[in-house]
Amino acid sequence: MTEKKRTVLELHRGIDKLYEIKPIKGKTFIVNGGHILSLYKTNEGKNHPSCMSRIDEISVEEYITKSNNYKHLHKLRRVKFVDFGNEEIKVFEPYFLGLYLGDGTSTNGISITSQRKEVEEYLYSFAAKHNVKVRKATKPDNLASSYCFSNIRVSRMTPNPIKLVLESLGLSGLTSAFKFIPMDYKTASKSDRLELLAGLLDTDSYYDKDRNMYEYCTKSERLADDIAFLCRSLGFYCGDKSIKIVNGETYYRMTITGELDIIPTKVKIRKGKPRLQKKSVLVTGFSVHYIGNGEYYGFTIDGNHLYCDGQFFIHHNSGKSLIIADIAARLNEPLLVFQPNKEILEQNFAKLQTYGIFDAGCYSASVKRKDINRITFATIGSVYNHMEDFKHFKYILIDECHLVNPSQGMYSDFFAAAERRIIGLTATPYRLCSTMNGSMLKFLTRTRPRVFSDVIYYCQVSELLARGFLTKLKYYDLTKIELVNVRRNSTGADFDDASLSKEFERVDLYGYLISMVRRLLAPKSGIPRRGILVFTRFVKEAEMLTHEIPCSAVVSGTTPKKERERILADFKSGKIKVVANCGVLTTGFDYPELDTIVLCRPTMSLALYYQMVGRVIRPYPGKEGWVVDLCGNIKTFGKVEDLRIEQPERGKWMVKTNGKQLTNVIL
Repeated sequence: MTEKKRTVLELHRGIDKLYEIKPIKGKTFIVNGGHILSLYKTNEGKNHPSCMSRIDEISVEEYITKSNNYKHLHKLRRVKFVDFGNEEIKVFEPYFLGLYLGDGTSTNGISITSQRKEVEEYLYSFAAKHNVKVRKATKPDNLASSYCFSNIRVSRMTPNPIKLVLESLGLSGLTSAFKFIPMDYKTASKSDRLELLAGLLDTDSYYDKDRNMYEYCTKSERLADDIAFLCRSLGFYCGDKSIKIVNGETYYRMTITGELDIIPTKVKIRKGKPRLQKKSVLVTGFSVHYIGNGEYYGFTIDGNHLYCDGQFFIHHNSGKSLIIADIAARLNEPLLVFQPNKEILEQNFAKLQTYGIFDAGCYSASVKRKDINRITFATIGSVYNHMEDFKHFKYILIDECHLVNPSQGMYSDFFAAAERRIIGLTATPYRLCSTMNGSMLKFLTRTRPRVFSDVIYYCQVSELLARGFLTKLKYYDLTKIELVNVRRNSTGADFDDASLSKEFERVDLYGYLISMVRRLLAPKSGIPRRGILVFTRFVKEAEMLTHEIPCSAVVSGTTPKKERERILADFKSGKIKVVANCGVLTTGFDYPELDTIVLCRPTMSLALYYQMVGRVIRPYPGKEGWVVDLCGNIKTFGKVEDLRIEQPERGKWMVKTNGKQLTNVIL
């Protein structure tokens, strides 16, 4: 994990099903059913892409429904290395501090005890470097010697620097049972932390060369916990401390394994060997046990939403707060929530319940449920024929509200039946309208008639990118066609199909698409893309692509449901590398790992352009999204992060890109 700080954006609490997570190597912890696990999928030893190792993020409630094989392959994971952002900041002699914490004292002067020649050589060199005196004292019949550093002021102007450092760190005068690692050292640069660990291991450790493992023992419980923190932050496995009684005294014992050869120990017999085992020390199996309903607490952070706990296990946070669920949770009045389709209704209804809100129902024939509750998720088609049953709902929430026709249709009739307060949610706040002068994208608050009168909250795409909620994209404008050769259709709102097809043939766009996809399948970097999604205007070029590219498939409006589900499942698993779709995957297709889209169709619709780019902009660890445009869309609309919602005059809301107005102007 990098040094990039995470900001807590909001807190969550609620009642939910609680589960106990029991790692094979680690302490048990408790989470709610909606908690998202960040799991490492182990390599199955096969060459197929779906069998390779990867990171999967999955809620606990979804995880418990998975097969035993899935659970066997997916492990909890710890961080490989934590960068605390202090790589340029040096601390005072970390190796010396490790020796001092392991076998040092400052109760009667400062001294280090060791029987190792390598440590002795270091201490004399250290003393010379810091201009202090060192005296070696060895007791009869004792192999170890004590190296005492002068505890007197050389002069009033130059006090003993070691004493000053220990005092400033709060370590001076502490007995062995009370020692600890100061926070500045626990979060120091990687090299300094390794030096500190080396000093500790060169004193109070035993190295088992046959098992390539250290055993460390200390009288200080706090120091034991600090060493575990230190080791885990560097990517080593450090077992939980166990108690060991020696002559009636309590000691804390732990084992350390991993890539031990990177630790710069000086004592030859304590030098770790390169790890030969293939099994990673950073992953562990676990089991999940339901323990009943209870109160949970969570939070939302920015960035990639990943954080590590005290054991350095990686977790996903509570997720980007679902606005629908949040509004529903805060409102004490009956609330009717309209969803555009079955899939989104089920998804958002499930999210609401992870907030601990159970007085909710679904009213939609598509999900075969018609129950009305304080909060009711519904589709307009099912409600329309039973409007009397919904008269008591004074608060309405509409998801994808740009789909609402303000002048006619079921929504319009429903709103006219009773006075209601309505809030709409959308990423594309505009609708295509016809005027005497031509077609126009109108901002939702500027349609006549209108449903929505004001904008109460908005967030620019650029801000979502900066806060890590979206993936940064690279745009490649490789336009082949000349849009000046293409007529508009009869509505004036988009391009004429016959004219477009003629232009495609003129420039051999089909051949160009095939060559481009081949290039994307074998990028110069040598790093394969995680999936290539192609948007086409006609089924013809989609099918031609599959004839030439063996690892590709087509999805269109005529593709049977089961066949479509199989294709998309194979696409996500890596069996299919390329999917060409004709007008069906612009919404409702959730595949965060997708990192490449090809726009092989032009459009005059800002909403459609935004939806196509939206397939690749969803965040995923390590992802770099590519937008490859063959048809002039980037030139028309710009980058999505350049889209801005503005209000230059009161009520005159609009969308602009790089100073160019896109809404409320004739297309």
